[in-house]
Amino acid sequence: MTKRLFEEDVYLKEAYCKIIGKSENESRKFLELDSTIFFPEGGGQPSDTGMIGDAMVLHVFEEGEKIYHEVDIFPLEEDVKCTLDWKKRLDHMQQHCGEHILSGVALKEYGYQNKGFHMGEDYITVDIDTKSITDEMVKNIELKCNEAIYENRDVQIITVDSVEKAKEYPIRKMPDINEDIKIVNIMDTDCVACCGTHPDKTGEVGLVKILRTQKYKGMTRIFFKCGMRAFEDFQKEHEIITKLNRKYSSDLETLIDRNEKESFKLVELKNDLKNLRKQLSIYDAKTLVKESKGQKISRIYQDKSVDELEFIVSQLMDMGSYEIILSSGKDKRIVYVNNTGNGKSCGKVFKENIKNYNGRGGGKDTKAQGSFSENDDLIKFHEFLSII
Repeated sequence: MTKRLFEEDVYLKEAYCKIIGKSENESRKFLELDSTIFFPEGGGQPSDTGMIGDAMVLHVFEEGEKIYHEVDIFPLEEDVKCTLDWKKRLDHMQQHCGEHILSGVALKEYGYQNKGFHMGEDYITVDIDTKSITDEMVKNIELKCNEAIYENRDVQIITVDSVEKAKEYPIRKMPDINEDIKIVNIMDTDCVACCGTHPDKTGEVGLVKILRTQKYKGMTRIFFKCGMRAFEDFQKEHEIITKLNRKYSSDLETLIDRNEKESFKLVELKNDLKNLRKQLSIYDAKTLVKESKGQKISRIYQDKSVDELEFIVSQLMDMGSYEIILSSGKDKRIVYVNNTGNGKSCGKVFKENIKNYNGRGGGKDTKAQGSFSENDDLIKFHEFLSII
């Protein structure tokens, strides 16, 4: 059985160990050690990584009583120096302990039980057994979590050999196992059975920041970050806010107001642009009618979008009955409309011919649209429609 050095000292970053087993499976390489500083994946916590000699530790897991270390190469020597990726270990400790703190606070403040937990690479989620939660409650949970951190409360790791002994502690959820039960007891905050790695003091968690909540299977899922993850997130957000303050010549107190004013101006500009496009489309439509010969109207625009063509088409259809073929070189799109009642189906014409011009599209009897990868194909199809 591999000696679990990480249980004896969670802060041990290096140790000399002996390789007692090597194996391969589909080109994957695995090592067994007489002792290890690497925590194997379990209890919702990812495994540690690091180095075993000159081999990179990719993943660590348990099968039965054995711990396997997946590595990229087999070290040549048997006695090896193991080096932990401490940054990752500390991150896992901060996230996992932060999850216990948040779960304990949610239970103590509102009676909500933790029904699910996931530690991802970007954030952590906890599912609590309530269908809804208010913003005020979320804010209070976050406040109480950070108060527990600032008070630097003790985090006790206790091992008992039976459920009966475990019942002597205020565990919020009894484990399924009946031996070697590890209990994480955070003073005045939380008490739960857990096999993960945790700091000695809550102060080492640094910070708990709740990001958002969402409804999930009749419960509420809380997304949050702890420690350096939360700190790095704050740095990014502060950088964004600083740039916005410079852009709007504002500060933190006036930024939202300035942004709302800019948004209102943008809406006004969009409405003005829409009105201008409508006026221009009326002018374009009148020009097309004036220049047309009979009921067929055909034009290729290189500088207009397909949305602008739709404006023109709507104006033309209000002016009379036409067979309209308008193309946008800008978007490589074509619009074909026929409200003349001459029996020519736009959708049928597209279905039978557009593929011959490397285009895609379709529609109904009175209207069809198509798109092309190349402008040359668009022009050729446009010319085809103009002469049929």
